[in-house]
Amino acid sequence: MNQKNTQLVRVLVGVLGLIFSIIYNAINRENEYVRLESDIAQLHLKDGEHAKLLSLYESTGVTSLEIGVEGFSRSDALFEEKKNQYKAKTLNFVCTNDVLKKYLDSEAQIIVDLTVGKNLADIIANLNITSARCSRLGL
Repeated sequence: MNQKNTQLVRVLVGVLGLIFSIIYNAINRENEYVRLESDIAQLHLKDGEHAKLLSLYESTGVTSLEIGVEGFSRSDALFEEKKNQYKAKTLNFVCTNDVLKKYLDSEAQIIVDLTVGKNLADIIANLNITSARCSRLGL
């Protein structure tokens, strides 16, 4: 009977450890999402435009971000210039952000779609970013 109790305690400790690990990872992931959302909101040009995280998707080896640029229009006379500035800012942001750097360090690829506002169909830029690309840029 003593051996069965020992085995039962071991199984119980293992199950409790697993439960606590799942809860900790869920809380940590939510905190990272909130921090990333806040950091992305600070990506803006001086013309009153600002960026917003629309979605974040993680899978094995790939993390996908969709970022909407509010106040940005294709009819803007400086559309191409602003688009290129946002692409450069986004690349710099992904390569230097603490949350995203974790993914890059694990050899994951980060795919970023920049959209006009919240319209996910109106993609103005698609960036495929790896740690190698960040290294080549000195970031």
